[in-house]
Amino acid sequence: MSDLNFRINKDVFYKALQTVNGAVASSSPIPTMSGIEIEANQDMIVLTGSDNDISIRSVIKNDKDNQLFFVEEPGTIVVDHNYILDMVKNLDSDEVQVQNIDGTLTQFTGNNVDFKINGFNPSDYPAIDFNADTKPFTIKASEFND
Repeated sequence: MSDLNFRINKDVFYKALQTVNGAVASSSPIPTMSGIEIEANQDMIVLTGSDNDISIRSVIKNDKDNQLFFVEEPGTIVVDHNYILDMVKNLDSDEVQVQNIDGTLTQFTGNNVDFKINGFNPSDYPAIDFNADTKPFTIKASEFND
């Protein structure tokens, strides 16, 4: 299990959650596939969503001018996507404290509001290789409108 504990800018975290949520399975025979994996270490916070066909990863990094997060204890959690977006959106602060309490129980805290949710065991989340050899391409967003 994980001893995960970090603080992060609420808007940055919420935007990253929305991004990866686009790939999360609404219903799946594998319960963890309805979750968003959140991995935090000193260098970055990585959020991953997948439905086994499509996977999206969002990486949040600090830069020297803008500290977006602070990791007190690195770790990994998986939280159901149906709840995490609403919880983060409804917190009453500019920062979110995310802390693994016990096993899969995770607490999301604002100023005067906190939510606790049971997630999934991170070891049950599939390993997704985003480093596979591919040929990247670029397409203008305006071309999608045609």
